Amino acid sequence: MRMSGRAVISSGLAPNRRLGRYTVVDCIGRGGMGEVWLATVDGPGGFRKQVVLKTVRPDLAERGDLVDMLIREAALAARLSHPNLVQVFDLDCVTGTYFFAMEYVPGRPLTQVLRHAALAAGPRLASGSGRMPAVTALSGTVAPWFLSSVLASACDGLHHAHTLVGDDGKPLGLVHRDVSPGNIMVAATGNVVVLDFGIAIAGASSTTQTGVLKGKFQYMSPERIRGEPCDRRCDVYALGVILYLGLCGHPPFASNGEYDLLQQIVSGPPPPPSSHRAGIPVALERICLTAMAHDPARRYRDAAGLAVDLRDWLHAQGERPTPDDVARYVATVFGELPPAGPPRPPTDLGVDDADAQVDSVEVEESAHGRLPTQVDDPPPPPPPPAPRPAPLGEGTRSASSSRRSRPPLDDDAPFTSYSSRSSERAHPTTSADAFVGAPKESRRSADIFDEGPAPRNDASTRWPWSR
Repeated sequence: MRMSGRAVISSGLAPNRRLGRYTVVDCIGRGGMGEVWLATVDGPGGFRKQVVLKTVRPDLAERGDLVDMLIREAALAARLSHPNLVQVFDLDCVTGTYFFAMEYVPGRPLTQVLRHAALAAGPRLASGSGRMPAVTALSGTVAPWFLSSVLASACDGLHHAHTLVGDDGKPLGLVHRDVSPGNIMVAATGNVVVLDFGIAIAGASSTTQTGVLKGKFQYMSPERIRGEPCDRRCDVYALGVILYLGLCGHPPFASNGEYDLLQQIVSGPPPPPSSHRAGIPVALERICLTAMAHDPARRYRDAAGLAVDLRDWLHAQGERPTPDDVARYVATVFGELPPAGPPRPPTDLGVDDADAQVDSVEVEESAHGRLPTQVDDPPPPPPPPAPRPAPLGEGTRSASSSRRSRPPLDDDAPFTSYSSRSSERAHPTTSADAFVGAPKESRRSADIFDEGPAPRNDASTRWPWSR
């Protein structure tokens, strides 16, 4: 789809301006090629809904190829319907301004959560509800349970996009190509939403033009930089980079510029996260290195496989994070809630203490009904129920036996990627000495969470190793 000869003018959007049936409220984002505006759509009977409008930047509005990209993004995103993907529901052109409307997701991008956790020096945060064992954050990082839960949800949305089929029933081969913390939104409800399919492609390709790269370099896979065919495993690699950054608070590759960064990525795998920081769960590190394997054949074959292993690790720690846990964690990181206390022990009734009994209150019958009376000591808990005998013919079954067909992930046990072939493993551990240009711990700062060098003008550049 080419816009040559089509009149395109500057958007000139401003608060309170009408754009078709939408009323612009404020600009909430500005990227290399586009702007994002909060707006409302009104209807009869006081109906009002907040939406987000995306347009081409005014200074680039004369670029017909960028308008092409905007329309193409809307067309691809409109096909997607998944709770972990942003929903697009309108595309229009008003007085020469092309834009599309999508759902408004109030929340915070993962970039902000990572940065604020680093500035807070790693607050020891359990889940907001206190129901989970506290696998807490290391100094300057987010809690591993939070990071794993968020990325597993992002995997769910991306897998839906990767497996999308066209009207003819054939796979579209959709690849996001710009997966980064800034494009993963943690909503105020705790839901995780993947944003921005602006440079997504349908089919095996890596560049929009010969030798041109678009996206954030820090999250690009080696084969994409080399100009080789790009499939869903490029997005898996980017998810692994995010996991690496969240685990140790350090990017996998440190560099002195764009060329140096891309050269390091294509040269080989990064050092393990544990070379930067001690105390990282071994199994989680292996998941990270499998996702970031230099050879695409050694990575997870799809995002669903990565999600399975992340959730298996969570379950092996006894954790079942809910969206409410995720929302409360983010609120605590930003100081909107006090840090959660230690987890509450489960009661013998199998429900929360607040729903089962009150420790310091005894309920007794009276002429006016059941009244609370203060007592000194709580009543003793009821004895545990006797185990039920096994049915005849089934034999004796150990109480510790698991109904899972696969062993749980354990930090000290050998790791196997259940979604991949048994021969697929992470790259062998690399010495920290091989990490060229790694900054010392004393030089760490919040800017390590920036998403790589900003591409110039149209977020594209050319490199000698690109085809």
